[in-house]
Amino acid sequence: MTRKGGVGKTTITDNVAGLLAAQGLRVLVIDLDHQGHVGIDFGFRDSDVDDDGEALYDSLTNRKPLRPLKNVRKNLDVVAGGSAIEDLQRELYRAEFGGEDTTPWLAESLAPIAGAYDLVLIDCPPGVGPVQEMAAFASRWILAATQADDASIRGIEDLGSLLESTHQKGHTALTMLGVVLTMIPSNFTRRINDARQDLHELGEGVYVFDAIVPDAAAAAIDVRKTGQLFHELKAGAQQQAQQKIWLRVRRKEVSSTTLIAQSVVTLAETMEDLAAEVVERIASLEQKKPATRREMKEKAK
Repeated sequence: MTRKGGVGKTTITDNVAGLLAAQGLRVLVIDLDHQGHVGIDFGFRDSDVDDDGEALYDSLTNRKPLRPLKNVRKNLDVVAGGSAIEDLQRELYRAEFGGEDTTPWLAESLAPIAGAYDLVLIDCPPGVGPVQEMAAFASRWILAATQADDASIRGIEDLGSLLESTHQKGHTALTMLGVVLTMIPSNFTRRINDARQDLHELGEGVYVFDAIVPDAAAAAIDVRKTGQLFHELKAGAQQQAQQKIWLRVRRKEVSSTTLIAQSVVTLAETMEDLAAEVVERIASLEQKKPATRREMKEKAK
């Protein structure tokens, strides 16, 4: 969750979810964005199973249990988003104008199925409004993503007011899990350090994850083009590097469409670090003994 769009929220949601599911956790992803990019990342967008968010809309507006798409990956189910979220937003505003508190809608529809999962990840649209308030009320943690510029970092401040309003409505357990820096070249050490300092100054206890998600447009295109996650493309990219496929492309022996961006490997490894760090962070806050990051990465392999 964050106020600004285009900072990698969906990429983080989907890749962390996919990695943890591959490690054996039962994971549910809920897409609350009208763009439906979760479906693109997982490869089911515009397929026969993609309902463009209609099932989500029906469940929330009629107070019925969520109906996820099953086994999008092993151990991973998805509640699809899409254009029906725009109708949902209008319905939320209409209900609130009529005096109804819509904040519990998602929590009430999620509760009957939540026990089937070890982890539920909710991908929120940018901004802070009724959809985000509903997501916050259904959540235990907020994971924020931001670029290093001042405007993006200031957008994180809005989450403080969201936390406060959620606590006032009775959900006092909601906590900021931490902030992920995104789209920063790893060699921009000074800017990274400045951004960390800026985030720490937003409030006491703001946790900034060690893993930094770099800007890698070519890899993102490959993911959205193939419907595979970074770790799913990683082995192919490594194999192409070993076989020097780019030389065969240059010689026109194979098509360039077969190439996988080598930055996929870096992004896959970054997401492995982030997924492990997320689990460590949750475990430490819940005062449970987590697996070490090395153990999580080895299991992912």
